[in-house]
Amino acid sequence: MSDNSRNNGIDALKCMAAILIVAIHCASVTLFDQAVHLIGRMSVFLFYMITGFYLDGLLKRDKILKITVFAYVLYLCIYLASPVSGTLSLDVLPSADSLLIWLFSGSNDVGGHLWYLNGLILALCFIVLIRKLGLYNSWLPIVVLFASNYILATFVDDIWIYRNFLFTATPCILFGKKLKETIERESFPNIILHSNKILGLMICISIVLLFFETWTCNHLDVNMYRDFYLSLIPLCSFVYILFYEMKGENRVFRLASWIGNRLSTYIYIYHFCIVNMIYSYCHGYEQFLISVVITILVSYIHYSIKSKFLRWKTVR
Repeated sequence: MSDNSRNNGIDALKCMAAILIVAIHCASVTLFDQAVHLIGRMSVFLFYMITGFYLDGLLKRDKILKITVFAYVLYLCIYLASPVSGTLSLDVLPSADSLLIWLFSGSNDVGGHLWYLNGLILALCFIVLIRKLGLYNSWLPIVVLFASNYILATFVDDIWIYRNFLFTATPCILFGKKLKETIERESFPNIILHSNKILGLMICISIVLLFFETWTCNHLDVNMYRDFYLSLIPLCSFVYILFYEMKGENRVFRLASWIGNRLSTYIYIYHFCIVNMIYSYCHGYEQFLISVVITILVSYIHYSIKSKFLRWKTVR
């Protein structure tokens, strides 16, 4: 498989991750709201790991520049949409200073979830440096940065210290790349790679470990608002492998792959404003379902406008 070719299973996983992101930002999705919220924590990690799946095609100066411009456009769109959703009362465009602060720190007045975009941009730049240092194919930066993330998440309450490009985005992207290479070389035991039942069992065990680790941290009064747990590593790995090997042909799978490929990033960016807007009218299941539908529609409109603009630009 070439580095830039699409994998429908991985694209379907992006769709699932995007919907989980919406779920954890809704007031209450099920009676097991805390469980949904906790499992949903793997979504951002999966997004970054999937970036690692296509990493070799992204580490180019023009590509990183395009991603940066794309991120700024999305930031402006969500900024201007904030007064409508009630997230923020704004009547002017963001200043150049605020844009620079957001790009380099992730800090902004619109939504904490936007750290994902600046984290992606800076992580790609940092990985270029890692490649020049000869560590691109090494496990060393992954292990060191994951360990640093866990230590910081345990002892530091300020999430911006460890929720950034260095301790989250970079190791997750590199881990996704290494996991893809490991699967393609079939370095994993075949019983894991080619058995959905075994993968399902591993995922269930990882979820149990995640709940146990969370309970332990809460019992020991360790930072309960942390985003990173060690159990997320095997959980995300087995979910990643399961979807990588998925070859579904039904309409639901194809639709999920299409949404994951074309709309998942827009869903991630726009959902926060829409969830806040819906919150005044409904909660629970209704809030979640309506937020998902509206977010997908808004994302599709944005994608369609972008596609038509690119076609118009090509014709010219």
